Amino acid sequence: GVFTLTLKDTTPGHEWTFSYSKKAKPNRSSAEWVVEAPWSGGVLPLANFGTASFTNASATINGVTGPINTTGWLYDRIDMVSGTTTKATTSALSRGGTGFSVTCNHN
Repeated sequence: GVFTLTLKDTTPGHEWTFSYSKKAKPNRSSAEWVVEAPWSGGVLPLANFGTASFTNASATINGVTGPINTTGWLYDRIDMVSGTTTKATTSALSRGGTGFSVTCNHN
């Protein structure tokens, strides 16, 4: 199958869209939205990114598209922790199950 990733920044004055398609034969068992520290031979310092918000997030599997909290799908909220310091916190899912945010706590 062909998989397409589309990202949009809808911040007024900073709007952009990025889309990438790739032909692949993955096992189609998960979809992930990730905010993480950069890596280059080791974890690099985390920039103070404020809050990154994800809205209208959905995934399609076997022709069915739905929000992150679609019945039957498992979803996990994961915070970014280094040692005993929580560097970024992930919110709960929005009421409709299609959005969440990640907030930087520590540089």
